Amino acid sequence: DPLAKRLGFDITFSEHDVIYQDPLPEWRGAFDVVVLRDVIEHLDDAGIALKNIAKLLKPGGVVLLTFPPYTSPFGGHQQLLGTTLGKLPFVHLLPKSMFNRIVTSGDPQNAEEVERLHRIRLSADDIHRAGPAAGLQLLAERYFLLRPVFRWKYQKPVPTIEMTGLKGLRAARALAMEAAFVLRKPAA
Repeated sequence: DPLAKRLGFDITFSEHDVIYQDPLPEWRGAFDVVVLRDVIEHLDDAGIALKNIAKLLKPGGVVLLTFPPYTSPFGGHQQLLGTTLGKLPFVHLLPKSMFNRIVTSGDPQNAEEVERLHRIRLSADDIHRAGPAAGLQLLAERYFLLRPVFRWKYQKPVPTIEMTGLKGLRAARALAMEAAFVLRKPAA
């Protein structure tokens, strides 16, 4: 990466499937931080992914992850279809036969991913189960009604509305447009 080199960083980019490939031996226990920003909801099995990511962490290392829960207004990523109906919140929660009509009328390049997300349906509660099952401790969790990234993404003064104070309510966790977690591998 030319920018990284200009800034004096020695960065190596590589690609690895955290579900279907075992972590490389040289990566095991090598990382202090792993960041999954709006990635985990696209993975077929968040539990296996977190187990493999835990193998990459040094003792005391952390995973930072953010994602839109599937039941949030645009958790189905239906806006990627480029259709008028795809721009509506919660359309992805319609009965499957109705939602399939919207998917098939949209952009075919994104339709497959929207269908995958419909099968995966990742929730904050899934992360609550998968993290400990992977041997990771929950350090922090935050929930947002309006995502912090919207200000940057849309270059408009979109407010960030946090709703972490309501995290004890399942409905609040389900409707949050963004869930953010910090998970830690216990120190040895």
